[in-house]
Amino acid sequence: KMLLWRAFGVLLMLTALAVPIARAPDRPVETLVARWAPGRFARPSARPSATPATMSDAPHPLSAAQVWPLDDNLFSVFERQALSTPHALAVTDEDGDCSYAQLLDRARAAGSWMRSHGVAHEQTVAVLMPQRPDLVALALGILQAGGCVLPIDPLDPPERVAWLLRSAGARWLVGDAALLAPVREALDCVGAVPQAGTPAAPPRLIDAADQPRSAPDRPVQCAKDGSRLACLIFSPAAGAAEPQGVELEHRSVVNLLCAVREMLAVTPQDRWLAVSSAASERALAEWFVPLVSGAALVLRAPDLLHDPRRLADTVRRQRVTLFHAAPSVWSTLLDAASDFPRLRVALCSGAGLAPALAMRLTAQAEQAWNLHGPTEAAG
Repeated sequence: KMLLWRAFGVLLMLTALAVPIARAPDRPVETLVARWAPGRFARPSARPSATPATMSDAPHPLSAAQVWPLDDNLFSVFERQALSTPHALAVTDEDGDCSYAQLLDRARAAGSWMRSHGVAHEQTVAVLMPQRPDLVALALGILQAGGCVLPIDPLDPPERVAWLLRSAGARWLVGDAALLAPVREALDCVGAVPQAGTPAAPPRLIDAADQPRSAPDRPVQCAKDGSRLACLIFSPAAGAAEPQGVELEHRSVVNLLCAVREMLAVTPQDRWLAVSSAASERALAEWFVPLVSGAALVLRAPDLLHDPRRLADTVRRQRVTLFHAAPSVWSTLLDAASDFPRLRVALCSGAGLAPALAMRLTAQAEQAWNLHGPTEAAG
């Protein structure tokens, strides 16, 4: 299986050294690496110990024990957070707010719904929906049912969607009816060859409008196994004509989310603006770091990035504290909105960060992180 060694995971493994170096500048770097690496950023194939890794330095406000549940299902991690802060805001979009208790109820309903459709251990379920709380709940429900989530960008042409479905061997596609119709036609003529061991039959298309909003009396039992597949993300690969699928196990995702949460010191007082496409690597942290931290996920459509003034207004009105964008977006944003609100954390990735822009970001936020270089870091 291909493993999560891209974007946040690899980059945070490297930038993590900044914290202990700042605290102990006289210590040899190799001792810092030895302290941070074992069990924390290990490849899943290394089979970390059944005892979750812990960290003594800089305890996270949410957990004095600093236990990372690397052998757990991502849904279970979210569920524990939701049960501890049921009335806190979990997700907000342009249509309203959703508390942790409400999101958990919807996720459990989606899990039972998916199980009723036959979703089982590591079977791939594709989702094709605009950004909204129901999409987050559906993804969590698929994980609870034991499935593997394949997020697809609604802006992708039907032919590309059909190719992704065939290539991934997806058994189901859940989406809005208006998006499913052209995909159904494209599936009839696409010629992609499924991966070995995957079904040759086209996926079953399910209308997301049928998704229940309240959980049954007996929710689906969630399997706690960190080695299960959580999601499948297709990303461009150097030298490849087509995007390459990367399989992410639950323990890899949980490891990543805990690392980001800890390093950025995310707390229930934070509000993370997420505008990345659900199909992108960036969305993984944007969506789920807040939801395993008791923070609020401010969900908006990706087209918000093309309107700097409206984006700045959203940050101001929603009291956003964390935001992640490419250098080109940051540059345009800061040029067009001189009164852009100050953030607690500004994140940047996707291209080289010019020194001048880096200086502007450090003045714009309490913390500024440059996460450029996934390919180089993974090499």
